[in-house]
Amino acid sequence: MKATEKKTVGKRLLLLGCMWFTLALFWLPPMTLILGWLRLPDGFYKMLLPSEFVMSAMMAATGGLLWRSASGRVSFVAYVIVYSCATLAIVAVLNVYGWIFPATLTTTADSFLRVLGSAK
Repeated sequence: MKATEKKTVGKRLLLLGCMWFTLALFWLPPMTLILGWLRLPDGFYKMLLPSEFVMSAMMAATGGLLWRSASGRVSFVAYVIVYSCATLAIVAVLNVYGWIFPATLTTTADSFLRVLGSAK
């Protein structure tokens, strides 16, 4: 693959990955919307939404590395840093939506409701 092709493909992957991540963040995940009409089991959709965050972040990270590798050789440290940052973004989003530690969010929500109930 030529350097200009790497740059172009890398930019496209980075842009599409970032757009996909943003759409999934605002509850408009493309794969779930496309596959929604197939009437698959509910468990499939419960698994698909969190996996869209993983796929989109890894797609953006791979695009960034491919774009960077067009100008020269990319070190192993760059791969570790890029994929670690993508993993941190994934874990942060999954934690915010309560897919990692749901008991913590339930306890927080219950205490918040108790505070609202005592204010009345």
